[in-house]
Amino acid sequence: GGELNAANKEPVSVAPTNITTAQPRVKTRTASLKKKVKDKGKAKLVEKTKVLKSRKAQIAIDEEVARKIKAESNADMQDNIDWNKVVEQVQSRQSDAVRKYQALKRKLVSVAQARKNMMIYLKNMA
Repeated sequence: GGELNAANKEPVSVAPTNITTAQPRVKTRTASLKKKVKDKGKAKLVEKTKVLKSRKAQIAIDEEVARKIKAESNADMQDNIDWNKVVEQVQSRQSDAVRKYQALKRKLVSVAQARKNMMIYLKNMA
């Protein structure tokens, strides 16, 4: 082995051995190392200068914009409403009310129940 021992009489060779070393890695700095400062929105607001118009001209422009918006919203509303479905819903509600009324008419009512119903009716009418 590799132990030094006086009893070991084998000649030890001290020949140079080829040792390969890894190439040193060159570290490159990237832009990501520099921390970017986040904008926290605390800077002063700089308002753009507006061209001042006469008051009457501005009112006329506002009215025109309002008319356009109203026309668009009316067009959207007309397109979105299916009037056949609306009519069906109204008729179904009316028919439900009629069915309930007819069911109540068919049902026999005791004198006490009729008196109670009349009292409720009179309270609601007053």
